Amino acid sequence: MRTRLKSRQRRGNALIEFAVLWSLLFPLVGGTAQFGNAFYQYNNLCSSVRNAARYASVQTYHSASNTVPADFQTAVQNMVRYENPAPAAGATPLYNVPPDKIQVTMTFANNVPDSVTVTITQFDIDTVLKTFTINNKPSSSFPFLGRWDPVP
Repeated sequence: MRTRLKSRQRRGNALIEFAVLWSLLFPLVGGTAQFGNAFYQYNNLCSSVRNAARYASVQTYHSASNTVPADFQTAVQNMVRYENPAPAAGATPLYNVPPDKIQVTMTFANNVPDSVTVTITQFDIDTVLKTFTINNKPSSSFPFLGRWDPVP
């Protein structure tokens, strides 16, 4: 008789334990997934910026100063956004970064191009609960190995 009484008293324990445990584990699993997604987005953007800087470092540079020509800058911005310097008309960007947020900087040494740097000045990573803004990152710099052909 006693065993039958004890089993009736324990009938809802598993459900209560599950509810308590789930209320602790769900935010932990959800937060881990959001962090992983944000890290994945940032890592892909870093790779795209690095590829754009590498592309810019081997192109012909048509300026006698560190003022980057518009066509050079547009090609590098397209490399970041589309991973193609001349995307097809109507192509969808891979990354939702406006072109004005992609900064291309040419550094000169002894009046000759020395290095090129590509930087994202502001990037928003959207998560379910919050939007994170990253300033001046990612950034990548490569030595300039291309041809310098200044326009007189």
